[in-house]
Amino acid sequence: MIELAQCLFSIYLRFKNKKCLIERRELVEKAILLAPDDVHIRHELGLIYEEDGDFEKAKEFFRAVLSSAPDFLPSLTHLASVSRTDAPEALLAELEGALEKESSFSYQERCRAYQALGKCYDVKRNYDKAFECFQSGNEIAAEIFSFNQSDHENYIQKLMDTYSSDAIEQFWPKATAPDKPIFIVGMPRSGTTLLEYM
Repeated sequence: MIELAQCLFSIYLRFKNKKCLIERRELVEKAILLAPDDVHIRHELGLIYEEDGDFEKAKEFFRAVLSSAPDFLPSLTHLASVSRTDAPEALLAELEGALEKESSFSYQERCRAYQALGKCYDVKRNYDKAFECFQSGNEIAAEIFSFNQSDHENYIQKLMDTYSSDAIEQFWPKATAPDKPIFIVGMPRSGTTLLEYM
């Protein structure tokens, strides 16, 4: 069920179809009734509340996960993220402790955890610790992400082949209107999303 919920969220991210978010929430809410103690389902529900901006409710679910699985890195990471401006030192110590342990968590999860920890320390004006965390996250990212010009060009070509005007016409008939498309490009937090919605 969780895999399906995550799939629905991925579809939403790609196509901005809000129906996917509704179906995802319904699915996770049904799942938690079937398995109320499952850490993955609780975590997923926490993510849903975090995305909705209900940070207090999100914290409740992340804490519920951590009450039974104290080293569950994704919930520690997201609890730190939603508590960033007032994250208690004990939470940061728990997150650091989980990162120091040998764990089965992926490189991506460990990278996200270091980034969240770095932001918390940055808010607390502990810039040396923040820099250490960001550096650790970047080192992990460098291990898993490498840029290859040829691979990137092939990827872009596949995108162009997949989303040809014929394919777009089939799935989004209005998208091939004669008006020229507008491409909105910019740095993060520069207003591109706001401009897209406008």
